[in-house]
Amino acid sequence: MGFFFYKTLKALFFPPGIFVLILIFLAFLSRKKSGFILGIASAIFLFILSSEVGTIILKPAVFERGDEVRGCSYVVVFGAGVSDEGIRRVMEGCRISRDLGCPLVVSGYKREAKFMGEVAKTLGCEVSIYDSLSRNTYENVKFLRGLKGNLVIVSSDYHIRRIKKMLRREGIRADVLGVSLPEGDENFLKWLPSYGKFYENLKLLNELFGMLFLP
Repeated sequence: MGFFFYKTLKALFFPPGIFVLILIFLAFLSRKKSGFILGIASAIFLFILSSEVGTIILKPAVFERGDEVRGCSYVVVFGAGVSDEGIRRVMEGCRISRDLGCPLVVSGYKREAKFMGEVAKTLGCEVSIYDSLSRNTYENVKFLRGLKGNLVIVSSDYHIRRIKKMLRREGIRADVLGVSLPEGDENFLKWLPSYGKFYENLKLLNELFGMLFLP
């Protein structure tokens, strides 16, 4: 069995691909036009959200280029839960802290902040200030009011636009840098439903929702 054939079968018969097929099957079983339309529409929505199509649609709405940084008084890493993404953010924060000689600050909620501190310690980086009370991006940004000087914020690349929007509203000046998520398949497989793409697109959708409806 060839690699691509195996990967295609896996994409179709593992979630979320199997759910797309089930919705299509149920749509054709429906005796009502409304049921058919709802089933097909739901299948299309799930397919878009779990494939490269969703990334193409959502990415332009939330992405913005990071700033060019020449110096800083503090480098502040925003948390991303206890995750690989959070580790990548801390790694970038440590790099900037070393290169520019500025104190490292971590901002997250309780266990999240502790996790970032442990990662920084593993990397040989010392955290100067812990913020363990910020529960979301809005509170991360409000925490910055207590810091003076040139601030550099490290988050993820899809997060930059929303952070900058909040900074402008709060009247806080800071440079924002974003680490990139790992690239997925660079072949036709990225157009098939996958959990990885579904998870990535949910992050983009969450950012869009936050930009539109949250503080």
